[in-house]
Amino acid sequence: MDIQKEDPSLIETLKPYRWAHPSSYGGFSPDGDYVVASYNRDSKLLERANFEAFKSALESAAKPFGDAPCLGDMHREYVYTWRARHWGCGWVEYLGVRSDAPYVILKTAGDILDAMADYPIIDDELHSFLESEEVEKAWDQASMNEKIDYCRNAEISIFAAREEMPRSEVFERIREQI
Repeated sequence: MDIQKEDPSLIETLKPYRWAHPSSYGGFSPDGDYVVASYNRDSKLLERANFEAFKSALESAAKPFGDAPCLGDMHREYVYTWRARHWGCGWVEYLGVRSDAPYVILKTAGDILDAMADYPIIDDELHSFLESEEVEKAWDQASMNEKIDYCRNAEISIFAAREEMPRSEVFERIREQI
């Protein structure tokens, strides 16, 4: 399918995301496909939340098309992920869209990329949920001394460190760090 015939602006949106095989890369290489998102073990919450939201939106767009046709000896869905080792951050997980995917899938990817240029969060609800989980996890894993420090820095009673959940003032301090 020629996406330029469908929507000329779409090709311009997706063009920077077309994968080109790096010279120092030896893993799976989806040459010509679009790599629209990635994250690694060191990624911040926003990158991880956006990756999941992007993946979910593209998988929903791809659902009516079922299985993609076979590509030689390899079968790849229209929307797929893969992980590659990386010397600096351990690994990188990529979200790819086949260049021959149905127009609605490519259009969904382009619309999300365009929207992110104006607002960096794909799904506010998912981002907020994951953020709350991270803050609660950080509070649960903090030592009593760390909890007391959080309370002091938030200028609330240090006895709040005994509470199971952080108070809103402490929640904000922890949220700023994740």
